[in-house]
Amino acid sequence: NRAILVQASTRTSNMWHPDFSKLVMAFTSIMVLLQIPLKAVRFFTLTCLGELSKLYKRVIIQNFDIQHETASMAVTLMSNSVAFLELSDCTSGTQRFPGISQARMEERLKAALQQRRHLLNDSELQAFV
Repeated sequence: NRAILVQASTRTSNMWHPDFSKLVMAFTSIMVLLQIPLKAVRFFTLTCLGELSKLYKRVIIQNFDIQHETASMAVTLMSNSVAFLELSDCTSGTQRFPGISQARMEERLKAALQQRRHLLNDSELQAFV
């Protein structure tokens, strides 16, 4: 006597198949995170447009000369201080720092806006001061 024993299992199995929408989403996310589109557009813009590329390159890649910038800052500071000292008419604090009084500001604004007196009355001018 021989018997055959058959045993069945009710487990479930998984079958994997590629999901192309998830694959495209992952590929797009990787490209964006690595900034590949930005780098490609930048390369194209800076190299493939002829004279326009030269213009874009001058705007995007700016040279910086520390000596020139320092000298420009010093000249700007001097020219602004000359104008300020010319306008200053009072001092303040214990160290006697120069300052511009409200009366001086009103006087200079009236002189500067003299051509526009028909547009500004005294109360509007006073709001500037």
